[in-house]
Amino acid sequence: MTSIRTNRPWLPLSVAFFLSLGWQLAPAAARAETAPPVKELIATFKKVTAPAEGAKMTEADRKANAPVYKKLDGFFAFEAFGDSCLGAARSKLSDKQAVEYRNRLIDIMRRQGYANAGTLFKDGELKYEPVRNQDGKTVTPLKLHFAKQDIDMVIEFVWDKSNRIVDLIMDDDSLSKDFGNQIGRVLKNGGVEALGKKLADKQAELDKEGL
Repeated sequence: MTSIRTNRPWLPLSVAFFLSLGWQLAPAAARAETAPPVKELIATFKKVTAPAEGAKMTEADRKANAPVYKKLDGFFAFEAFGDSCLGAARSKLSDKQAVEYRNRLIDIMRRQGYANAGTLFKDGELKYEPVRNQDGKTVTPLKLHFAKQDIDMVIEFVWDKSNRIVDLIMDDDSLSKDFGNQIGRVLKNGGVEALGKKLADKQAELDKEGL
């Protein structure tokens, strides 16, 4: 059975879909005149209250995280990010299905990703690498070292012209392309209904975990 992996620490960041969930997207902005606020982003991630490994997030945790999550939402261009995650699968979905599945996918990334990323940036030794331009977007690479496990990883945030995140690259793998490939396999093996069920099942799993 094909499954959708969500062990990446994101979210990321979620889609005009926020409208259906009662959240508001930050308005589109003109071309930014300043560098992407990556240090502010990381500082905000570090404020996330995450449960201990194996524990569930409490109501108090969720309440404390509400204003932090709201601030994190403003760093992401969720509509563009969500469309990229659907990738080629978008052509196989009706408009209604595209909105629903995009909403579900980004909700999963947001709920699981924010908590995981908060822990990641708190635990790792962080080094900011030189910013680069790529295909009209700005890429801000970060190197993380985890001394306890002796593990290194590279995370790159991809920002659009309004300084909002449209993709994440982790150890050279694009998060949106990774999700797009997984979604394509689910559609090929099980069809549109199978994709909807897998996304809904994952959301139910996160509900049980208190995320």
